[in-house]
Amino acid sequence: MRWYSSGYSRGIERGRELADEDAARLWQEAGKVVRGLAGRDALAGTEWMQSASAEQLTAAAEQRRTDGVARFRAAHAADRAQCAAGGGVR
Repeated sequence: MRWYSSGYSRGIERGRELADEDAARLWQEAGKVVRGLAGRDALAGTEWMQSASAEQLTAAAEQRRTDGVARFRAAHAADRAQCAAGGGVR
C-alpha cells in the first residue's frame, strides 16, 4: 500500500508540475502578444479612444454599426436595381 500511495502522490505532483508548466507557457505567449501590441502605433484617427469614456466608446461602436447597416442596405438596393434593369448582380 505504501508503494501505491507513493506512486499516487508522485502522479499528483507531476500533474501539478505539468499544469504549472502549461500555465507558464500560456502566460509567456500572452506576454509576447501584449508586448507586440504595445509596440504598435495607434490607427490614424483612433487616438481619442485612449482617453474616451465608456459612453463615448459605446456611442462610437453604435455609430459604426449603424453606418455598416446603411452601407449594406445601399449596396443591396443597388444590386436589386441592377437586377431589375436586366443586368446581373455585381
